[in-house]
Amino acid sequence: MQVKLIDKNNKGIFSTKSYMIGQLIYTFNPQYVKQPTRTSIQHEDKHFEDEIGRYLNHNCLPNTDIVSDGRGIHLVCLDIIKKNDELTFDYNRTESKLTNPFYCKCHGLLIKGKE
Repeated sequence: MQVKLIDKNNKGIFSTKSYMIGQLIYTFNPQYVKQPTRTSIQHEDKHFEDEIGRYLNHNCLPNTDIVSDGRGIHLVCLDIIKKNDELTFDYNRTESKLTNPFYCKCHGLLIKGKE
């Protein structure tokens, strides 16, 4: 696995190597849930939990995106990522509605999902 959880108190996913734009970082092992949770990820019209995905944090200018190719759901690099960089994605790009809306720390915007 090329990603790591830094620790239980400072939750976030960090890269263990460098990535170039478009590179595959991680393939999710989705465990589908009927209702969205605080840690689930929405892909198309379904929500899933994943052991790594549950710790991905939001950023308004993310360095990753969530995509599918018919064989799986993947985390891909949107911007150059260096070893030990935190991996982030924009919750507003995937979630139709967050179970726990919040004001982000990056721009102070209300993150509530797309409507």
